[in-house]
Formats: sequence, C-alpha cells, structure tokens
Amino acid sequence: MDNALKCNPDEAPKGFYAVLKSSIKGDANLCRSCDWRKTCQDSENTDFVAYGHRCMAPAVLSRGEWFKRDDGCSVVFKKREGK
Repeated sequence: MDNALKCNPDEAPKGFYAVLKSSIKGDANLCRSCDWRKTCQDSENTDFVAYGHRCMAPAVLSRGEWFKRDDGCSVVFKKREGK
C-alpha cells in the first residue's frame, strides 16, 4: 500500500499551484522558493485561513474553527504560467 501523500496542486491561491516542499531542492529556507511569498509576508492584508492559502500541513485554530490543507501536505506555491 502506498502511504505517500498526494499533493493537490489546485489547493493554492488563485494564479498559483501547490508543489510538495519535499520536492524543493537547495536553500534551507523553503519559503524563498515560494512565488506567493510576497503576499504571505503582507500578513496584515492576507487571509491565511482562506481556502488554498495554507502551505503547512498542521491544522490551526482560528476564529474558533480548525483550518488545514485538505490534502494534508506541506507545500510551496508556484506561479501558474501565463497568469
């Protein structure tokens, strides 16, 4: 039986797709590989619990609700071509 996580590339912000963090090579700071990083760092104006905005697998409690990635994966977001 294959227990490998299956990343849902569409569980991402509009104009981006998700890729497994484990597939990223190089820099120890994986956030530097994320094309959505600029928006993420604008924490005052970014809704981190909106669908597709979570990059981390662990659930978080916010506004009295639990939020998590449906696919259970830790990901970075890459810009879709032509967007």
